[in-house]
Formats: sequence, structure tokens, C-alpha cells
Amino acid sequence: MAVGEAARAAVFVSLLAVALTLAAWFPFRDWKKAALIATPVLAVALSYGHLYSALKLVFGALIVRHRYLGPLLIIALAGWVLTVKRRVRAPSPLTAALNVAGAAALLFPLMALVTAPEGRFDAQEEVEEELTDPLDDFAGGPEGRDVYYIILDGYGRQDVLLDIYGHDNSEFLQALEQRGFQIAEYSTANYNQTVLSLASSLNMDYLDSLLGRRDLKLTNAMLVRLIWRSQVRRELARWQYDMVAFKTGFSYTAIEDAELFLFPEGQGDEVERTSAASRANAFEGLLFESSAARVLLDSSEAAREAVHHFLNEPLFAEQRERVLFTLETLGSIPELPGRHFVFAHVVAPHPPFVFDEQGEPLTPDYPFSFADGSHYLRYGTDTREDYIAGYRGQLRYLNGLLIETLDQILESSKQLPIIILQGDHGPGAYLRWENIMESNLEERSAILNAFLLPGAPDAVYPTISPVNAFRLVLSRYFGADLPPLPDCTYFSSTSAPDRLEQAWDCLPPGPDWPEIELSP
Repeated sequence: MAVGEAARAAVFVSLLAVALTLAAWFPFRDWKKAALIATPVLAVALSYGHLYSALKLVFGALIVRHRYLGPLLIIALAGWVLTVKRRVRAPSPLTAALNVAGAAALLFPLMALVTAPEGRFDAQEEVEEELTDPLDDFAGGPEGRDVYYIILDGYGRQDVLLDIYGHDNSEFLQALEQRGFQIAEYSTANYNQTVLSLASSLNMDYLDSLLGRRDLKLTNAMLVRLIWRSQVRRELARWQYDMVAFKTGFSYTAIEDAELFLFPEGQGDEVERTSAASRANAFEGLLFESSAARVLLDSSEAAREAVHHFLNEPLFAEQRERVLFTLETLGSIPELPGRHFVFAHVVAPHPPFVFDEQGEPLTPDYPFSFADGSHYLRYGTDTREDYIAGYRGQLRYLNGLLIETLDQILESSKQLPIIILQGDHGPGAYLRWENIMESNLEERSAILNAFLLPGAPDAVYPTISPVNAFRLVLSRYFGADLPPLPDCTYFSSTSAPDRLEQAWDCLPPGPDWPEIELSP
């Protein structure tokens, strides 16, 4: 999330804090006591929705209800007001303690805001010191074939889709094979988060190795650099490949400094800056839902419909537009002059679930977010069964769109392109972000991994993982010397993405890349 998204919310919270402090000052005529009263009231008002959802997940909807939790919190706050009035004679120590607690509570979210990518990366920044060294000069070239790297966010492997999601994906996989794709039937992700996975695959190495060479730490800014200024992009640029990228709604992967950056009509930067002042953003929607306004939303159908219409619907509609625009536009890339490295991150079938099985629009009844796993379930409006049903429906519609897109690419291409169709990680119905032991790691790590490799019909071994995808492509089509690495899988939480735990033993490196035989 960009800092700008929180600006109006920060102003609103500041005004609310001032109003509560003034209201508490009038009966006491004491600013320190007023602060002691206003602080917990503000905390409860802003976090009630989170507290309600968390307790509901733990104890269930029958026990945790607004009619119980609301009065209980009001009684607790009233008790605190009476305590401050009758028993607190010297409020200074308590005020100091609250100041320290408040500063500590603000520290981590402020750090996250400051280090979060703004959705832009200065094309001139850090050019002199890249995170990866250039490869030795290549021996040959790909004769101008376009290279497509299509990331389908959260797209799981056939066995997981069948066992957990009740979906037999064999028809889609057969359609890919009929078009010349090779399927890695036992492929697993290297990391369980999008940014970690792509930072690794686009640089053809594991993150500890990439950062360890220069004794660097894993930060948000570093991940942006690894994705936007990846080694794959820079190596292909040496062969006069222009990068094509798309607006994704996810700032890490919306590579705006690509030679050609594409977005749906109405979602360009200038339009967004103009319209942002007239509508709520995702952060404001989350803030509203997590505050005491949750009581109003749950008790008044009219209020919920109003919030749904003005806060949620525009954001989910934009997500649908981005998915459709990306897939529709991919088919027209072959008509462009020159060579192209096409990076298309499609945030589907990953949540939010904005399409049903027939492609009809869905607007979920919660604030717009790309939250997944246990973070998706914390809203308290959907269950694990809802996740599975939503994922399955969106995936089935996506499959049809993908075949149409691939057919258009193949029909329009003068030379058969190189295409990697890949999940960055698997789905997350059974993912517990903060507890690896309570997560289904096979569900999260098992991915779709399909390759269209002209002249190399047997190049893909069954367990190849994303880190080796471009090692194969650059080695066999561009003459690089990049032998396969072991295929490993790492897990980390969103709160500590740098604390990586190996999920299981690494699989040994696959066989050496076979030679290719391209038609003249």
C-alpha cells in the first residue's frame, strides 16, 4: 500500500482523536485525564471490527455477537472513565506509559508504510550497481521469438485442485498439450508469497544467494528492485528485447518503467489521481470495516448496501477490468514491431473472487483486498468452504479465457513464441500465515507450470520449479551456461517474510538441458 492511500484516513483519525480529547476535557478540565480517557476510546472505535472478527473466528458466531461484545466494551470503557475520575490523582505516569505504548504501536505500521513500494521505481535509480552480475556473452540468439512470462497468481497443481477443490483440471491441461505445451506434473513453488517467488524466478536464483553476494537484507524496496530490474529483463534487453508489462493493482508487479506499460482505459495514473479524491481507496474501505462502524454495517442492510456500492464495487470492478484487459491484450502483442519480453501478472484465480464460473461479475461483501489464506478468512464474512467455491468458479472461467488468449497469440505470431505459463504459488484455503505447522504446505506449494518451447519437445522435467524456468530458456535459446539448480520450497509469514523455513528436502537438480532443434 502506498503512503498516499493512508493520507485521508490519517487526517480523519487525527480529527477524531482531537474531538474525543476535547469531549473528555470539558467535564474534567484536565488535559492529561482527557488523554487517558480519549486514548482507549479511540483504540476501541478504530479496532472494534478487527476484534469482533478475531473473536468470531476463535469462538464462533453464536457466542460472539454485537449485542454481547458492544455492551461489554462500553461497560469496560465506562469503568475506565470512573477509574480515571475517582482514583487517578497523578495522571502523568499513566499518560507517559500510554505515550510509549502508542509510539510502539505506531512504529511498525509506519515502518511498513515508509518502506512499502509506491507503485513507481525510478528508472535511473541504482543502475550503476545491479543486484546480479551480467552473464557471459551469449553464443546465439532466438531469431526474434517473443518471450511470454504469464503468471497466474495462486494457480494450483492438478492433484491439489482435484483433492481439495473438487475440480478436475485435466481438460485444460490437455488443451495446453494439444497446443504444444509441456506440463511439469510435479512442479512446486520456491516460495509461498508472490513477491518472493517472482524476485527469485526473474533472477534465476534463490533469494539467500542473490542477497548474500552483496550482504544485503530482504526489504520491500529490495524486492521491488529484484522484480523491476530483474536479471532476466536485463539479459533479454541485450538482445534488443523490449519489456511489455501491465497494470496489476499490485505495486510490486506493475512494472511502470517497462518499455511498454499497458493499462485499462480509465486506470492510467493521471485519471487515477483525478478520481482518487472523489472515491474511497482500498485502505479506507478496510479502515471503515475494521472500526466500530462494523456494528452499523452488520445491523443495517441499507448501510451495508451503501458502503458496498460506494466503497467496494468500484474497486472490485477495476480488478475485473485488469484481468480481462491483460488477457485480451496479450493476443495483440505479436502485431507490435520488434522483439518483446512480455511479463503478465494476472491476479487470478487468487482472491478476490470477482468472476463466477460463467464469468458473471461478483462483488464480495468485504473491503477490496488481495488478502489470501488466514488473512482472507479474518473478515468473518466467508468460510473456508466459500473460499474453495469462489476459487473453483474463478479458475474455471479463467481457464476458458486463457485458451482463447493463447490461441490468439499463436495465430498472430510469425514465429512460434516461447511461453511460460506458471503459478507463483498455490491456493490458500488451508494456509495459516503465522503457523507453518497448521498450514497445508502441499496446497500452497503445488503449482501449474507449463512451457511452450519451440524445438525442445522434451526439455521440461516433472519437478522443475520457477527458479529454473529461465535458466532453461536462456541456456537453450540464448546460449547462456546456466545449469539447473536444486528445486527447493521455502515458507515464511507475511509479518516476517525474511524468516524462511525450508518446507522439505530439496529435490536434486534436474538433468542437463537438452539441445533444441529449431526449424529454419
